[in-house]
Amino acid sequence: MSSKLFKNTFLYAVGEVFPRAISLILLPVFTAVLTTNDYGILSYTSAFIMFLYVLSSLSLNSYVLRRYFECKTETEKKKLIGNIFVFIGILNIILLGVLFLILPYVIKFYSIKVPWNPYFRLAVVCNFLEVFTILPMVLFRVREQALYFVFLSIFRVLLQFALIYYFVVIESYGLLGSYYGQLIPLILYFFISWGIILKNATLNINIKQIKDGLRFSLPLLPGALAYLIMSLSDRIILERHISLAVLGVYNVAVTFSQALNVIVQSAYRALEPEIFKRFNTDGFSSFVNRASTIYLAVVYILAIALALFSKEVFCFFTSKDFYSGSDIVPYIIFGILFAAHNVLLGSVLAAENNTKSIGASMLIGGVVSISINVFLIPIMGIYASALASGMAFLIMDILLFTRIKTQLSLKNSFSNMGVYLVVVIILEIWNPSISIQVFAFKLIIFCCLFILLLKLNNISKASFKSLLR
Repeated sequence: MSSKLFKNTFLYAVGEVFPRAISLILLPVFTAVLTTNDYGILSYTSAFIMFLYVLSSLSLNSYVLRRYFECKTETEKKKLIGNIFVFIGILNIILLGVLFLILPYVIKFYSIKVPWNPYFRLAVVCNFLEVFTILPMVLFRVREQALYFVFLSIFRVLLQFALIYYFVVIESYGLLGSYYGQLIPLILYFFISWGIILKNATLNINIKQIKDGLRFSLPLLPGALAYLIMSLSDRIILERHISLAVLGVYNVAVTFSQALNVIVQSAYRALEPEIFKRFNTDGFSSFVNRASTIYLAVVYILAIALALFSKEVFCFFTSKDFYSGSDIVPYIIFGILFAAHNVLLGSVLAAENNTKSIGASMLIGGVVSISINVFLIPIMGIYASALASGMAFLIMDILLFTRIKTQLSLKNSFSNMGVYLVVVIILEIWNPSISIQVFAFKLIIFCCLFILLLKLNNISKASFKSLLR
């Protein structure tokens, strides 16, 4: 079973890497055609839709993940999937109607720079269609069918980018083409999702089970929203203080930094079901500690690589208007590193059925994030956003760690963070130019730090073999 865990982690990583790689390859094309203003609009609507997405699912996908392994028969599992699918569908039909009625007036009342028609309208429709894909993908995860999960993810990404390229570059639809390119694949996947559900689930309404699901998931909802506040509220607040052009540059920097989430999200998708299954078994604590050491070491190694070579990547993959975004990347990564710890701690607490602590810690983190953004963005601009994210996730990690009953050691994390902090300080003082000699020197530094982190975390072939046992 453990070897399957590594296989699934690899497959999920491929699923995460592929869309980001395609996005990076096409970035020079899109930044040449789309303006910084266009990226600002994309950033704003994307931030809004991420909030909407959480409200659309009410975190019931986490309930399905947790409850699925408690179902005794295949019939119970099918009814669980079908019941939650029907409830989420009805909820989102209502939500779609409400948004179409009130959102245009909200946008006008608050003088938001992004218009309802066509950008917000298309984004809301895309979210409605996307919600129906949640449970089919959860189904693949709980059944450990990572190959199907990754295939559908990659095919959708290929289709989306092909259509975005067609509409934006060939047909010259500009920014609108980006929304059309997202919409059409979602229409197709809406029907595919229904097909998967009809084949693998039993559609029904079970009020008692829905109530049980809401009791589990609603305590997670404030936390999930707070998590998004920490990750995305900066875009909404920045819109009030900076131009859409600067917001667009910041969004590209965030997009590049989020490449680190390849490991974070792929490990999360593979580890969470495994943690739920192993919970209350012998060796659970040992498994979590071994897995977390390797997982976090890999995350920090990639973080150092992204920070060191951000200027080179921006120079190669973006137009000159976006070059300044590389300066903020090392600071954005702090938040992602603390978020990586959060994924691990949250999964263990969810297995312990302590969702209230997860929600409470995220709510506190959200308050911290908004407070820092509101007070410091007018003074520090986009750098305040990076600070807010890092501080919020750090505080949340501390709160989560104090609530975990499982014996979990994160002592190596202090060494890892110390190494990364030194890298950021060196980059800030050195502020290197772009040249072959500088690139070669950075490569030597990275190789040395790579070996250092392996030593600090005592990672060797034996470490991986022990995790397989």
